[in-house]
Amino acid sequence: MLNCRSVRKTLISKYAYMASLSFNPLMRIHTIGKSTQSLQNEDSVLVYDSPEFKDLSLVDRQVWFKHITQSPHCKKYMELIPFFLESRYRSKNFVLRMELLPHSEYLRFYTLRLSGVYEKYVPIKYLVPITKYDYYQLTARVFFKQSTILDLDMVYANISNKEAYVFDKYGTWHDKGLNHDKLSLENTFSEVTWYDEILPEKL
Repeated sequence: MLNCRSVRKTLISKYAYMASLSFNPLMRIHTIGKSTQSLQNEDSVLVYDSPEFKDLSLVDRQVWFKHITQSPHCKKYMELIPFFLESRYRSKNFVLRMELLPHSEYLRFYTLRLSGVYEKYVPIKYLVPITKYDYYQLTARVFFKQSTILDLDMVYANISNKEAYVFDKYGTWHDKGLNHDKLSLENTFSEVTWYDEILPEKL
């Protein structure tokens, strides 16, 4: 059984080097195909939100490990450590918040990693909803039992780099964003593209 207090020193010492990355604020943001500044200034529509986002998004990554082990969110974070470790071998993201940028046709993701919260922008045209069985194929290297926190009925995949975006069962989906025309299945799912780009034998 993982105990937040007992593993605090281990986490801080083992992963302290990762906190040093926060000296470059741009490393917290990843954008595909468009300038980050223009996207950051665009009005967004909330699609998905998790209970932890508000608290964790405010934490400075230089003190991330010290903070998380004293946080009320520590238990959930510890349960997700196997997911974070697996993501180093097969790219997948645990999403804390997702926003639609309808004008530029991008999605803004706030994802939780081992060393903090990261911001990522992905064009809608690259994202397709997938089933949990597709997720298992996409993330073929699964070394640990999957956390019950993960909502495998709501998973997205990025066809440009084969990243998976996984959500929290206890998060909230917002109808205004979820039912937006830009996110309709007609606009986000192409069976031909799916079979051409995501099939396991092409991984």
